[in-house]
Amino acid sequence: ELGIILVLTQTGDFNRCLESVTKIEDDKTRLKVLSEIAAGLAKKGDLKQALKISQEMMDPEIRDQTFQQIIRALAGSSRFEDAVSVLDQMTDQKQKNDALQIILWRVSEAGDAKLAWELIQTIENPSNRNFPLASSAGDLAKAGKSAEALEMANRIQTQSTKTVAIKGIAEALAERGETTEALALFEQYPTKSPRIQRSILKKIAT
Repeated sequence: ELGIILVLTQTGDFNRCLESVTKIEDDKTRLKVLSEIAAGLAKKGDLKQALKISQEMMDPEIRDQTFQQIIRALAGSSRFEDAVSVLDQMTDQKQKNDALQIILWRVSEAGDAKLAWELIQTIENPSNRNFPLASSAGDLAKAGKSAEALEMANRIQTQSTKTVAIKGIAEALAERGETTEALALFEQYPTKSPRIQRSILKKIAT
């Protein structure tokens, strides 16, 4: 039965999946399959049904895991507004933070610096924003948004994390063949780490 359900999930026949999933006796397996069905429905565009499945799960941890699966599917389809709305329904802070990182990654990858910054600002403790800022800066740079990436990096409060972010921006510039800009950035924000210096200069030289 489980094998048939998994095949149906891959083919997108979610109605038959839901009919069959009740026959799975093991609770853990049934909930796992329901999570996959919910994510599949969200990706297909039926967010209402996906949320209905999730909200009916009694275990808060499993419910949040399912929400995270839905968020991954929505963010991967650039449905950021829907992904954020699902994020607001999560209760476990750790899982919520992980889900936020998923959205932030996709938003930054799409080059939407404004939304990325709005998402980062939802992190209450400013000191916890440093890593997401660095991550977003790197993804924005890869998306060709170097100015926005640098602006994001300049918001980082710790020098070590900021250095890593600047390194990522310089490497992204070098990879696109913008070696003059990469060198200028390297000179403007020199790093005391020889390892990072070598890494940046090697990237620019290749």
